[in-house]
Parts: sequence; structure tokens; C-alpha cells
Amino acid sequence: MGIKELGSFLQQNCPDAIYNVKLSDKKGCVCAIDVSLFMYKFKYSKGEDFLEKFIEQINRLKVNNITPIYVFDGLPPKEKTDTITERKDKKNEYKEQIKILKEQQTNVDNETSSKTIEQEIEKINKKLIYVTKDNINQLKYMLDLLNIKYIHKDCEADLINSKLSSEGYVDMVISEDMDHLTNGTKYLIRDFNEEMDQDYSRNPLAWVCILSFGEHRFLGCHLKKNGALISALEYGEDTLRKSISK
Repeated sequence: MGIKELGSFLQQNCPDAIYNVKLSDKKGCVCAIDVSLFMYKFKYSKGEDFLEKFIEQINRLKVNNITPIYVFDGLPPKEKTDTITERKDKKNEYKEQIKILKEQQTNVDNETSSKTIEQEIEKINKKLIYVTKDNINQLKYMLDLLNIKYIHKDCEADLINSKLSSEGYVDMVISEDMDHLTNGTKYLIRDFNEEMDQDYSRNPLAWVCILSFGEHRFLGCHLKKNGALISALEYGEDTLRKSISK
């Protein structure tokens, strides 16, 4: 789900918390990877050939002597029931839009108009991404063949990733989900590009980093207003908005 505006808040108030680094500078590190995020991303770009993108990702990490541990989402907590319902409703809306467009397509004689409608249908279909149990098992089978470790427990991946990070079992976490920062992740890699690109200036890796709250610092940024930043990270978006507005 993530916390909206957290990235911009850190950029404005704690600029040292975000910086770019070459992946090659992290040789020998171990990283936990948020499977769900990349599963949807890769299915969006490659469809049922999504495993190819995971292979590219693993290859880029291995070339830089970085050990990946893939972490799968377990059953979602009851707190996410409303969010899951909203997502299902949104997909139903997309399906209804496609149904209407197909009806319109059958009633047009102009080939150009028909192609325009077809393009719109394809665009909406891209948003209807489903990750099945077969997809999960396919990825696990491939990871087993490549001798890549993975974790699949009955809780959300961000909680497992953050625990691995805070306890020192991994050096960093790869995900776009800012919730990791609220759960104890020390180093979060964002905007990870799985493709090999020798031109670093074209493809920098954005890191988001966090220090111990026990020090009442956020990478050199002193907490003010009775720990507003800590409260924002602990309690989420609404508190964060209040902290930004103060």
C-alpha cells in the first residue's frame, strides 16, 4: 500500500536519507526482494513470460556478487480487507469498460475507429493483472532450480523483509513499498532496474535509508515537534500529512 508523500517529505526534510549508489559498490551483500511487487510489474510487461524478467533480475544481482532472498506475501491481514475490496471493485469496473467498448466495436464500420477501440481495450486489459497460484509455483520451481533461497510465510512480505533487515540477516531490501521503512527496514532500494546497463548516469539506483529511531535522528535530521516524524512513520499517511503541514 505504501505511505503517500513520504518520499517527498524525506527529500525536503532529510535530503541525506536518499542517495544514489552503484550496485557494484554493494558486492557481498544479501538482499531481500519483495516478490509481489515485481510479479505484477513483470506480468504487466511480459505477460506469462514473466520468469524471463526474474532471471534478468537475478543475473544483475549475481553479476555484482549480491545474494537475493525472495520473499512471498502470505495471507493479507484483516486490516487490508477494505483495500482488497476496493481493488476488486476497480477490476470489475475495468471489465465493465471492456464490455462496453467491445459492444461499441461491433457497431462501428470505420476501420480506424475499430482500431482505436481495440487499442483502448488492450490498454485496460493491461490493468487486469492476476497473479495465480500457478504463477507463484512456477517462480518457486525456477528459484529451486537456480538454488535461490525464498521465504513464504503466513504474513505480509514487508514485515518479513523488515525483520530480516532489522535483525541483520539481510543488508538491504528491494521494493517500492515505503511501508518497509515503518517496519524497521534499514536500507531500502527503490527504482531497481533489472536490465543490465553499463551507463550508470542513465540508470542510477535510488536508495532510501533509515537510521535507528532510538537515536532520535533520521540520517542527521534532528526530529522536532515531539517526534512528529516518528509518529508519522508509525501511524501512517494521516499523521504524515499533519507533520508536513506544520
